Amino acid sequence: MNPFVVLFLVMLICALFGTITGWFIAYLSVPPFIATLAMMEIIYGLGLLYTNATPLGGYIESYTVFSTGKFLGLSYLIWIALLMAALTWFIFNMTRHGKYMYAIGGNPQAAEVAGVPVNLTLVLIYAKAAAFYGMAGYMLGAKPEVLP
Repeated sequence: MNPFVVLFLVMLICALFGTITGWFIAYLSVPPFIATLAMMEIIYGLGLLYTNATPLGGYIESYTVFSTGKFLGLSYLIWIALLMAALTWFIFNMTRHGKYMYAIGGNPQAAEVAGVPVNLTLVLIYAKAAAFYGMAGYMLGAKPEVLP
């Protein structure tokens, strides 16, 4: 399978888990630390079940090229980090959702009184963060070197 398609699927699956976590936090008032810790344990358990608790290895070259390849003299990882930084800057500074995030971070109660959909925004924040975490994990997994 094409590594870019796999990356998209990884980000989509992680966004689904982030959406579930955000829903628990926003609508059921579960403390964020507890919700994210619980989701981490659930995902860890699913990973153990899926792999049968066996370490994976022997990745194909089309996957490891994400960490070893270069474009214009810079690693693909650098380019992807720059792209994600630009995307995050754009979301924070140029969209209504970004302004909602700033408002919720400052004072969620005042943001709600001002008309910000706080619960929906929190769910989207957790979904987006989880998608980015999934991409980071995908990129980290592409590194073929074993560190001591």
